[in-house]
Amino acid sequence: MNGPFLGGFQPAGASEPKGGWRWVSGEAWSYENWAWDGMSGDNDLRNNTQPNDATGNQNVLAFGEVNKPVPTWGDFPHRFGTHGEGREGRAQGFIIEYDKAPR
Repeated sequence: MNGPFLGGFQPAGASEPKGGWRWVSGEAWSYENWAWDGMSGDNDLRNNTQPNDATGNQNVLAFGEVNKPVPTWGDFPHRFGTHGEGREGRAQGFIIEYDKAPR
């Protein structure tokens, strides 16, 4: 995994792979920037157009995708241990959104 989680999620029971994506903030889902197969910098020969629900439980949104340049998005499992072919997966940072300006 290349980047941090972005606050997007897919609730249980949503149609796969593109159905029902939401923001944890409750804001309208009105913009998408999914990675697509064959984009510049794509070194992966597999079809990895996102979202693809590749492991059957990919329901959170993060920057990047294996062998895809950031700032595109990919869908990822909501918990990590191993990711992909025995590779360890982990979030590489955090995004924090505040409701109000600091006082």
